[in-house]
Amino acid sequence: MKFVGLISGGKDSIYSILESMRNGHELVAVVHLGAPPSIDEESYMYQTAASEVIKTLVEDCLQVPLILHQRAGQSINTSLVYENENQRDEVEDLTLALTEARKQFDFAGVSSGALFSTYQRVRIESVCRRLDLTSLSYLWRLLPQKEMLQKMLEDGIEAVLVRTASPPGLLPEKHLNKTLSSLWHSGLLERLNQRYQFQLCGEGGEYESLVVDSPLHKKKLVLDETRIEATGDEVGVLRILRCHAADKDKNDVPVYKNTYEVHHGTGTREKKDVSDHCSFPPQNQSVIAVTLLPSVKETTGHLLHVSEIMSPSSAAPTGLPKAEVQLAVEEARHIFATLRESLFSCDATATDVVFVHIYLSEMSHFAAINAHYQEFFGSLLPPSRSCVGVGTGVLPGGRRVLLDCMIQKGSGAYMRSSKTSPLAMAARFNVASKLREVLHVQSISNWAPVCVGPYSQSNTLRSSFHFLAGQIGLIPSSMQLHSTWTLQLQQCWRNTASVLDALNGASLALLFSGLVYVDTDIYHQPSTLDELERITKAEIRGNGAVIPGRIDSTRHDQYGGYEDEGTMQELEREEVDKVSPCPILIVAIPEMPKKAAVEVEVVTVTTDVASSLEISDFHIAQKCGGSARDDTVARWDTGHTFSFPSRSSNQSIEIDVFGKIVGHGCAASTLVLASTSTSATSIQLQPVSLLFDMLSAHEKLLAKARSGLCNRSVLHLRLYYQPGVALDDGVQWRTSLQSAVALWCDSSGLFPATTVVPVQGISLINTESVSKESSYFLAMQCLVVDPVHMETERFVHNVNGDDFF
Repeated sequence: MKFVGLISGGKDSIYSILESMRNGHELVAVVHLGAPPSIDEESYMYQTAASEVIKTLVEDCLQVPLILHQRAGQSINTSLVYENENQRDEVEDLTLALTEARKQFDFAGVSSGALFSTYQRVRIESVCRRLDLTSLSYLWRLLPQKEMLQKMLEDGIEAVLVRTASPPGLLPEKHLNKTLSSLWHSGLLERLNQRYQFQLCGEGGEYESLVVDSPLHKKKLVLDETRIEATGDEVGVLRILRCHAADKDKNDVPVYKNTYEVHHGTGTREKKDVSDHCSFPPQNQSVIAVTLLPSVKETTGHLLHVSEIMSPSSAAPTGLPKAEVQLAVEEARHIFATLRESLFSCDATATDVVFVHIYLSEMSHFAAINAHYQEFFGSLLPPSRSCVGVGTGVLPGGRRVLLDCMIQKGSGAYMRSSKTSPLAMAARFNVASKLREVLHVQSISNWAPVCVGPYSQSNTLRSSFHFLAGQIGLIPSSMQLHSTWTLQLQQCWRNTASVLDALNGASLALLFSGLVYVDTDIYHQPSTLDELERITKAEIRGNGAVIPGRIDSTRHDQYGGYEDEGTMQELEREEVDKVSPCPILIVAIPEMPKKAAVEVEVVTVTTDVASSLEISDFHIAQKCGGSARDDTVARWDTGHTFSFPSRSSNQSIEIDVFGKIVGHGCAASTLVLASTSTSATSIQLQPVSLLFDMLSAHEKLLAKARSGLCNRSVLHLRLYYQPGVALDDGVQWRTSLQSAVALWCDSSGLFPATTVVPVQGISLINTESVSKESSYFLAMQCLVVDPVHMETERFVHNVNGDDFF
């Protein structure tokens, strides 16, 4: 990709350009935003020191074209969320500069030197998104500050200090114009870190630098005449009066030669290309009408789940790829219209949506639907998402799209600091938790993949749960898939661990629920499940090779107080081993984004919940008892009447229930599975009875765990079934699930939201409680949560521990 580099002259921007080139991108120009001459205030976005030498540095030393844009704006919008762009804001100067650059150069990417600053990153990403450019941020959360600084120095970044603002550590007269290397090797910076929590890379504004030589410099920069200007508060700036570019000799930093070649495998399995020279189907084609109403549940704290959102009708299959895409888009538009009405009826908006599941008949519809998805949800602080292909003809009525979502009312306004929402205003007075937080990194980096679509890496709900977007095995720096499914799976877990680490040092030890999607062909290979379990266990135990909290730590010791890295990792693994493993559900599906072979989707508790509430694990197993009546009807007329065999046919079925219980009366995640030791295809079922027994087993586990939770706290049920096994029609399973839920909830009327998902295989790993010979044909994920009670329990615990006062 051709790119321009945002350059301040400092170490971070120069090193970011170098890393972008190392990752195969081609530098065509650099952009510098100079300080406005009439404004004396400090910029929140741009380095201002040493701007006077930029022309010599870029044109004579780096020998690349320079776009020099004089800033006119000021820091107006200073919140972490950048929206409602103000043309007088200094961020919009960057928009103008890049627009000017585009008139002169052909490029698609923009590199920046953001290391840890969310403030800078989100603003650069905002500008890039509006200009349809890709943000390159290869230094973002790459290493802890000590190791980052060491790496820069080792890679030939030679810089001098041109601004200091950290008394009593760095003094203008003493340390300005000194090399960063000399200050590091003298031990001064580490001593300041130990005494004053001095940030070694200057992320707190402790200093600014000017790079005089690097692998990018064709010539080195020589400062001929300088003057130190210091203020009364011991903040100092180095004014450079004269400088020149000088030829390098053999003792100087060697010039970088770009020899990068892309060798990443794509990890895709090619499918036969179907020629498509067809027109769209005629308007009078047959239409299958099977009306299915959305399933809605609201629990305490205005938390909702809206499920089973489908188009009111579905056109018959055409066999023509372009026509199928158009029909899928039409279904999606109907779905978004239905969702808009559902949100309006619940006094919510699209900005309140926390997580979205989308099930497509074919992933080839993905790109076309994405545009409408983005139009509905927007690009600013979007929900997290999981999107997979479940196969043609398996969604009700031959539909092509199925959607469900979780909603926290008021959370969109809360994050945008709106003063018009009573719920958002009330939430801001809650010192115990934040209603919702979003991690949405849109820059290509070494940290974790950019989301493949308009959604966020994570949404954190009420400072209690992290809902992570599905992760496929993309290498973050190249956004390419690994060549084998095993390497993809390993990368999935490592990407997941990296995202969690950015969430206040969370880790895979805090798993609340876990799901792995596997390509159907791979799933049915003989050794797949053993390899899945081996890799998953290893990655969870090792937290995806990520040490939680290490990147963000301000502690000066390299190994967290331990004598070496090996000791640190061993003792931290012992802590992980004390945590009961979270069972991981495995489901086989035909397709995933970018033709990935595997995808990982997890929910975790936050570090605050883990430190304040007890988390326990339970398992029960029982025979299916056939205890429900099977002539019970669903709570609406489905238009179908089914006859089922005798109840005794369920007696060969085993039910296993696994549960993660958080606190008392707070939350639980249960996984209920039905299995048989005989072939599932030969079973004739009483489906309502079976599903009722599965729900009863879930309830029995909550009672055994003394969880303090009841049926009315169940927010959502997600049922996975295999078409062609037992019952063949998803509509039958939906009808039977509604009947079972109605029986189970009795007269309370507080039915949970439900989703029914067709898959092509079901297994369970990461637990020793079940036999590997079990043949699962149904799996039910249950989310039980009382958000208000959970916040109260956390608050009481933290107040007793003096965390708030």
